[in-house]
Amino acid sequence: MRQLADPRHGPLQAHAEAGVGDAAVLADIQVPLVVGAVELVVLDRVEGMSKSTKILGGFIEIVDDNNLRLCGISFFTDKYVVGDKILGVISDDQTPANRAYYKALEQAPEADVVLEKSRDRTWSGLPFIVETETITFKGKAIKIKADK
Repeated sequence: MRQLADPRHGPLQAHAEAGVGDAAVLADIQVPLVVGAVELVVLDRVEGMSKSTKILGGFIEIVDDNNLRLCGISFFTDKYVVGDKILGVISDDQTPANRAYYKALEQAPEADVVLEKSRDRTWSGLPFIVETETITFKGKAIKIKADK
């Protein structure tokens, strides 16, 4: 015979609980937050996704299914690359995570930054032979208004 979950094996205390079926629903509006002399306005939810397939340890890389990069040299116009203008060096901002972030930021042109809610990563393949990494970035777009 089964025992009750209560360690004292007392009777169950059945009583009514308050329901939440009629709870108030908050409207989806822009809410300004003032921090010092700066006002932050929360805009829309945004999402960005980027995929990178590396072949032979990254010798060949296919970015977002249709862009080719060989030995780190892009054969497409890459608008997500950050470079050093003085030294002419391209930084390591070419990762799928950074691309996903900037794609999310593009969805809200008036936004200055995206506050991250989640970042999902999937990986598949055989190490060094063929590896595919997909990043999905989700967050809230934020506009910064400086007090003039």
